[in-house]
Amino acid sequence: MHINNRLYDQVKEQVDSMRCRLVKTVEWKIDKASMLRPCFPPGEALCSTDFGAAGIEGLHLLFYPCGYTGYCSLFVSAPAGAMMKCVLYAGKERRDANHTFERPGAFGRTNFCQFETCVEDDSILIRLDITEAHQDVVAKVASAPPKPGELRTLSQLEAVAKGENGGGGRFQGK
Repeated sequence: MHINNRLYDQVKEQVDSMRCRLVKTVEWKIDKASMLRPCFPPGEALCSTDFGAAGIEGLHLLFYPCGYTGYCSLFVSAPAGAMMKCVLYAGKERRDANHTFERPGAFGRTNFCQFETCVEDDSILIRLDITEAHQDVVAKVASAPPKPGELRTLSQLEAVAKGENGGGGRFQGK
């Protein structure tokens, strides 16, 4: 009996990709909410683990218990080329968020809500409901440094990143 481990990895990758497309709601429960404000002063965030939803990989939720102005803040972080129409929740508080990420970054609300209004039973339930999403894959070679053994020069890499010599381009993704 022969086992092709490479085939297993390829099938697993495809199944994971299909699962990612089907996920439209992500929940993140933060326990011991009473300890958050002393541990995360203004400007410091709790960051969720990396997840995929609605066909977009590499998403994160960022929750700032002390926010920037006394309110807690909530953001969704996405890779370049992602477009999302979604609703962010912290407890019972809800805010719409619609954004196209031309560069990797985060979008949400600095003044999401007062901390006390999103705490229930010493925990906070953060939720992301995605109503519409897609991702354009943009080739950005210049953002990655040349790898050891790279045969092209830095000027050649920059030319490819700018779209010269037929190297750049825009592709429709997931």
